[in-house]
Amino acid sequence: MVMKTTLKLMAALLMLVCATSTFAQGGMRGGKGNHREGRGMNRDSAFAKISQRLQLTPDQQTKLKEIMKQNRQEMKAIKEANKNADKATRRQAVMAQMKKADEQVKAILTDSQRVEYEKIKAERKAEMKKRKMERRDAKKKALPKDDPNPEDEDETLDGGLL
Repeated sequence: MVMKTTLKLMAALLMLVCATSTFAQGGMRGGKGNHREGRGMNRDSAFAKISQRLQLTPDQQTKLKEIMKQNRQEMKAIKEANKNADKATRRQAVMAQMKKADEQVKAILTDSQRVEYEKIKAERKAEMKKRKMERRDAKKKALPKDDPNPEDEDETLDGGLL
């Protein structure tokens, strides 16, 4: 369960690197609608939002687009190469690529943009944790009322992280 949660977190960070952030211009709470509305947005609108939030120059935008394109291609190759591999091997390969892409993104940012980039990643991580807790709570509610050991189920549902 811990590995699955870590993999989900890393996937979310990858989405951020790929500019698929669901943040609205005014932030999640101050922007338009709820955070789930952005899930269907295309790459261009997601890229525009992250570009605006990080205040990227045209040169940085060009470089980021190239990093994103290269990352998508490498992720597809990793997925294909590790199709029959065990979860740990797939996870390791994906995490290595995500780290590489993250470092490439940071390399094109100024110090102040890096700070904002880290804030975006932290917000994304907090949102993922919130959704995980909501799912866990929903699973708890779905448990039979006559379960003699609900505490045991607690450990199973949250992977022992809490």
